[in-house]
Amino acid sequence: MGRQGYRIRRSHHSPLRRRWKRVVRKFRKHRIAYISLLVAIPCGTILWGIACDALAARHLAEANSHVELARSAVLRLESNEADTQLANARERSRSAEKLTEQFGPALLAKIPVAGRPFLAVQDMAKVAVHLTSKVLPPAVKASELVATQGLRNGIGVNLAVISQARDGAHEAAAEASRATAMAKAIPTTRLKFIDDRVTIVRRKLEEIGRQTTFVDSAAQLLPRMLGANGPRSYFIGFQTNSEARGTGGLVGGGAIARFDDGRMEIDNAASRTAFTDTQNPIGLGPDFESLYGDFDPTQYWVNSNLSPHFPYAGAIWQHLWQEQSGERVDGSIAVDPVALSYILQVIGPVTLGSGEVVSADNVVALTESEEYFRFGDDVVGRKAFLSEIAGAVAIKVGRLEAPVPPLLNALGRGVSEGRIAVWSDHSDEQVIIMNTPLAHAVPYSPAPYANIVINNSGGNKLDYYLERQLSYSGGDCDGTTRETTASVQLLNTAPNGLPDSIIGPQFLGTRERGTHRVTVAVIATWGAELRSAEVNGQAVRGRAGREMGHPVFEVDVEVPQGNPVNVAFHLVEPVMSGPPSLPVQPLVAKTTSTLALREC
Repeated sequence: MGRQGYRIRRSHHSPLRRRWKRVVRKFRKHRIAYISLLVAIPCGTILWGIACDALAARHLAEANSHVELARSAVLRLESNEADTQLANARERSRSAEKLTEQFGPALLAKIPVAGRPFLAVQDMAKVAVHLTSKVLPPAVKASELVATQGLRNGIGVNLAVISQARDGAHEAAAEASRATAMAKAIPTTRLKFIDDRVTIVRRKLEEIGRQTTFVDSAAQLLPRMLGANGPRSYFIGFQTNSEARGTGGLVGGGAIARFDDGRMEIDNAASRTAFTDTQNPIGLGPDFESLYGDFDPTQYWVNSNLSPHFPYAGAIWQHLWQEQSGERVDGSIAVDPVALSYILQVIGPVTLGSGEVVSADNVVALTESEEYFRFGDDVVGRKAFLSEIAGAVAIKVGRLEAPVPPLLNALGRGVSEGRIAVWSDHSDEQVIIMNTPLAHAVPYSPAPYANIVINNSGGNKLDYYLERQLSYSGGDCDGTTRETTASVQLLNTAPNGLPDSIIGPQFLGTRERGTHRVTVAVIATWGAELRSAEVNGQAVRGRAGREMGHPVFEVDVEVPQGNPVNVAFHLVEPVMSGPPSLPVQPLVAKTTSTLALREC
């Protein structure tokens, strides 16, 4: 019975066994071919993916070159060249996208973790297509409109063409924001050559985003602010950063700019008399009062811009001018001599009423140093001189006699460095300004931030000779807090033999003639705490306050001639998302900055 049962079971399995044996014999006979096939399929797919991605990367590099040429042509208002370069960029980016969508690279991109390099190249191609098909076309169209109709209208600005270009500028800015978000979503791969390329793409999109946002804001603001709906007036503060203040420099002169339907007039009423102070303060909130109230900044021109937050200074200047003249202006504009030098490089020199010629080569030295030799204690004469220069430059800019693209580049450079700032008393306009570098504002944001601010406390003009080395560094993103250091090295390069009008009074605590005295403050990340403040390695005590939600720590420092002074703030700050920021206060002398803090 047992054997019969055994035979039954064997008989039951024998067809399967026979089939299996045939398969085995066939595999053994052709095993090399089968193994080769099994190896070749995945290897071929990988090689296919690598080859496609390598070619796609080359197309993306070519597309990037054409994008840069297209952007340059847009800025020069050369619409035909922009169209040609944009078409080339679009063709290359679409070719790259098609390569990444082929079966091999597309399949590999779906593999978790290991497929990230292929996915990153695929995403970069999509970003490039979006840039060339959605972002740049409306920008090129707006450029063509401006180039065709022109920005000049008689002796004023053609506000109608700016209004017509507004829709294209707004569309470009909105699509640039989407492209930036797409770039931020590209995965990291742990392959340096790919991650470096992704970083470049992100930075490029951020730059394009800033540019398109600025142009969009300008297209919205300019018609209204230049008098499309009725006359406007603005106080222009000429900041001489030979005596440092939070927004750059002491208000050394002023003028009133008046606009009506794009036409500008400069009223030098602000320069014909010395600025007069007031006994009527205005309130800018408890934080402002706690930090700066002891210096009466809303009553005295000399202290009106201690805070680096220009909207405060703009409102104070409006108030002080109204108290002095009875006129309430629509806003305030700041400009410094370095910004004027950028503009004069484009528009050429201006000639003053005395016949003196002011050019890009001499305007900084003339207004920041030589005028103190010339005028000495004649403050009224010095202010009038500064105001005449600023007014002459503004008039020539307003006439648009120079080529527009390089003039816009010069103005843009001044804005990006904080040397030109704007505040509007019209809240709907100020909301737009706050999203641009024109605001020169301390951001109301939790992102890592270290703004090292110098204020002259010696009553001198030695900041013309003050060199700075700024640094913001710290630990990694592990945990909820990290230790950081915001520091500045100060070097007083003032030569011997300077007049008293530059050296300043000696009764404010300086020990030797030529020794400088300043306050150094850091406006830090939200929630940051001070571990210690040091001057040349020695712990010092200082003051604390708040600015736009940020903690502020400040110390007094003396800077002798020729001897570097190191000021360091050692902090413990919350780990916050967002790119770290180390703004540079717009002074005159050489400044370097080092940002060595990871983005979390």
